[in-house]
Amino acid sequence: MEQLFQDTRQGFADFVEQRRDLMQLIESSENDVPIVLKILRDVEQSSPSDVFLLFADPFHHPGAFVDMVMERLREEHQIAADWLKEQEKEAIAAPPEALFDSNGDPVERLIGAIKYSRSLLPCCGGHRLVWVLFPTEVGDKHGWYELLENLAPHQGVQTWMRNVRLMVRDLPKCQRLRHSLVEAPRVQWLPVDFSAAALEQANVDQMEDESMPMEKRMHALLQLAQRDYAYNRSKQAVDKFNRLLGYYQSTEDHGMQALVLNSLGDVHQRNNQLPRAQHYYECAVHEVTQSNNHVVFYTIVKNLGDVHFKQKQYAEAEQCYAHAETLATHLLDAEGKAQMLEKQGLTREKIKDHAGAVGFWETAVTLCRNCTMDGLLEVNLRHLKRGYKSLKQREKAATVDQELLLLKQQPPAEV
Repeated sequence: MEQLFQDTRQGFADFVEQRRDLMQLIESSENDVPIVLKILRDVEQSSPSDVFLLFADPFHHPGAFVDMVMERLREEHQIAADWLKEQEKEAIAAPPEALFDSNGDPVERLIGAIKYSRSLLPCCGGHRLVWVLFPTEVGDKHGWYELLENLAPHQGVQTWMRNVRLMVRDLPKCQRLRHSLVEAPRVQWLPVDFSAAALEQANVDQMEDESMPMEKRMHALLQLAQRDYAYNRSKQAVDKFNRLLGYYQSTEDHGMQALVLNSLGDVHQRNNQLPRAQHYYECAVHEVTQSNNHVVFYTIVKNLGDVHFKQKQYAEAEQCYAHAETLATHLLDAEGKAQMLEKQGLTREKIKDHAGAVGFWETAVTLCRNCTMDGLLEVNLRHLKRGYKSLKQREKAATVDQELLLLKQQPPAEV
């Protein structure tokens, strides 16, 4: 998979560096747009001498899209102007007002904007202007390709095209609409595919590539094993994890051994093979204590607690949850700490120690209130209500009921 991303990034970088073509058509599904934009940003960061202008607004009509592009251009100019003022440097010219006339021809306005931004490039040093037109969605396919047709160099290289690179979105299954663009001079076509099937195949290719460093091949194998686990292909997952375990034992990488052993435990736990899962988790604990990965340590101990709990070994489960709580505290993981307090309460409830259970849940509730974790707060309040009823503390149970009611009436938290 890593190679797939590198190849895509290299394809983008090579286009920016080359001096022949004006336009790169990048075929991308809607799901892949965020990944493409992230890679383009990486290319921008590695090209400090070039000027990138990236526009990803939805496209529903040429005029409306160009309106949004112009507003983004105005914002970019204002940011640059403010920075130059702070640095006490010479101001740059504002975009011509004619570009913001919504009644103007969208193609002329867009070309005018490119001409304006091109004029801001330093006069020497080989700087390039990269315009990325990559709408997250395209409602009017014909309008989109008509706009691109008017930007393509069908009539040869024009003045505004010099030192300019246009990286634009191409849509899947639009062979007829893109045909004349692909056939145009100075236009490249680059399909990208980050679908699940493509990523899996990329991992297979990387794992089987004997020219790759073994560490990278094993990383690809790990991705494949985790995918097998996600799709409940237990036998394939176990085979891959065992191969990984052998490799990391040979390199004495205790952290990765712990990660793989934990994954083997997960496979067996999901299949309800609890003693086998417990064995792998216990082996993972031994390995992780020889590394410095507290996040993996927390996960393993929590999983071991879950297996003990399912086997009704409540004392052992509580001990694991208590240790995981300590690790969550060390990691400043409030959510993890609240979950482990909840689980310790559940173990006490199983042995009929309702007072002990209530003590854990009260602590968890306080933590959830203080850290605004409403989801976990509701879960622990429901446990607490049950615990108070078991202790015949009806007034406290009624108070919890009131808090649960208020919690339901709260508007959803903003993301």
